[in-house]
This record gives sequence, C-alpha cells and structure tokens, in this order.
Amino acid sequence: MKLGWRALGGVLLYFGTGIAGDLLLKHGIGQIAPFGAFTAGEAARFFAAVVTNLQVVAGVALLTFNFSMLLAVLSALDLSVVGPARALNYLFLTVGARLILGEQVPPLRWAGVLLICAGVGLILASVEETKEEAAAEPRAVESPPLLYSPTELAARIPE
Repeated sequence: MKLGWRALGGVLLYFGTGIAGDLLLKHGIGQIAPFGAFTAGEAARFFAAVVTNLQVVAGVALLTFNFSMLLAVLSALDLSVVGPARALNYLFLTVGARLILGEQVPPLRWAGVLLICAGVGLILASVEETKEEAAAEPRAVESPPLLYSPTELAARIPE
C-alpha cells in the first residue's frame, strides 16, 4: 500500500466533506424545534422542517458525497489504515464544534480526543512497518476463479 498524492487528496477530500457535512447538519438541525412527542403529526412536522432547511439538506448532500469518497479511498488504501484514520475526525469535529458552533468542550473531552489521536498516530506509524514485512514475505499463489464460463469449464473437464 502506497499513500500517493492522489490517495492523499482523496483522503483529505473524504475528511473535509465529512467534517463540513457534520457541522452543517448540526447547525441546521439546531434551527429546528426539537422532536417532541412520538406522534404522526409531530413526525410530519419535524420531517417537513428537516427537508426544508437548506443547511440540513447541504449537510446530507456533503455526507452522501463523503460516503462515495470513502468507497474511493477504500479502493486505494487498506481498511486497517482508513478505518482508524477516520478517528481523526473526532479531533477536527471537536475543534469545529468549539470554533464554529461555539460549543463548550470540557478538558476531559479534549483529553479523550488527544488519546484517540495518539492511537491513530500509532496505527499510521505501522504502515511502513507493515509494508516492509509484506516485502519480506513470499507472495501467495493466485487462486483460480470461483466461476468459469461454459467454454472454460468444458476445457477443464478431462476426457
């Protein structure tokens, strides 16, 4: 696995759209009266308010694009790297919530976020180590396909 410029750009776009989408979603949903009683009328009111709030709609659109970027990033990088690296969103979302949304973040929450970042750093540091280990191991033999075309299957049947 190599983290080239294209993969890095994809990862940054993935992170950026996710963070922006979450912040827009939270800001937009904060403008809507909270969900009240669990009745059909209340659900209809809340749904109508959600789908007509431009910030919520933009947040959902960004998060939809974010998911497509996740698929693109996963096609280029190992899940064991991308999955834990997604935890960096905790740092950026917490900073964004504090600076953009004005949320109060207590010191214990900051400590938790920094602990998560330290764990992500350890995982990302293992990428080079894993690459070196993989180069030292012999390559696995490619397994045959599970499905053959009728012509290929007929050619494999002994006479």
